[in-house]
Amino acid sequence: MKFTVKSIADFLDGSIKENWVRSAIQEYNYLLSYISESRFDRFKASEDYLREIAENADLLIKRIDEEIGKDVLKEQSHFGISKETAIRNMQNLQDIIISIKKYFF
Repeated sequence: MKFTVKSIADFLDGSIKENWVRSAIQEYNYLLSYISESRFDRFKASEDYLREIAENADLLIKRIDEEIGKDVLKEQSHFGISKETAIRNMQNLQDIIISIKKYFF
């Protein structure tokens, strides 16, 4: 079984899950800020803030898809990582946003 951010988060439960998810999603703050054009600067432990992300999920997912479709992704050029890694990071961000949306809707 291949483990992803989403599958591991779904597997864990209780406070362990909360702490792990909080730690894991912090790795995607800079991508969230970039994709949201700085509207969301980071994942905050605030229900209102996360609800706002959920309400904007479709737009954020559209922007992620547009980024993935580029010849050279921003993260790839900025950090010098492979295109595959940059795409996977965007897909992980997308999984996080989809999970937040499902939680609220």
